[in-house]
Amino acid sequence: MFTLEECIKYVKICDTTNPSLFGSGANAFDLDAIEGQYFCKKETAWGAKELGEIPFPGKNWATYFTYTVVQPVLVGTVYIDSKNINGADSNIGLESGESYRFEAMGDWFGATPNFSAKVDAEYMTSDNWTTWSDGNSGATWRGPNQGDLQINNEFVNWGSYSPTHTYYFDYTGTGLTVNFRCFDGMLNTFPPTPVPGWYTDNDGIMTVNIYRLP
Repeated sequence: MFTLEECIKYVKICDTTNPSLFGSGANAFDLDAIEGQYFCKKETAWGAKELGEIPFPGKNWATYFTYTVVQPVLVGTVYIDSKNINGADSNIGLESGESYRFEAMGDWFGATPNFSAKVDAEYMTSDNWTTWSDGNSGATWRGPNQGDLQINNEFVNWGSYSPTHTYYFDYTGTGLTVNFRCFDGMLNTFPPTPVPGWYTDNDGIMTVNIYRLP
């Protein structure tokens, strides 16, 4: 880094012309150009170029470098019918040891014809999302995982409530396909038991995008 003593930060131009040297008809003075030489050894705004090297090829006063952005790659999409007690499998196997990210989107009706009762990947509502809760309570078979979107018949934490009903979960591939299911059943059994008859009044589709991470 350099100090203010080593480099010039600002240049002030002062007109020191003696007007008495000119006739009364002179009323203006022109400044045609300014030339300055810059001898600092380092300048971070130019990407730390040294004096004498090839000048910065761009047009902006900014650090200049090239880089490659590597983004997650969409490798599959799964549609989960909330009426289907078996859920839905991915159309590809997820490579063993590789990192993936699941993007769960949407909500479904949990008690038709009551269209104010909705469920997303982690939360549910009885008033069309004016309020929401993580599962439900009351009866012994209820609990925080009621209605959750399961992965391979297991409950996962989809994170904090999202008003857009979009959630993410990172997953390590096992070489097999992965199953997603909207759980509707008894939580006071081990393992929790989906109840076939409870799926009949469900309505709606959940979407899960599967991304392979860099």
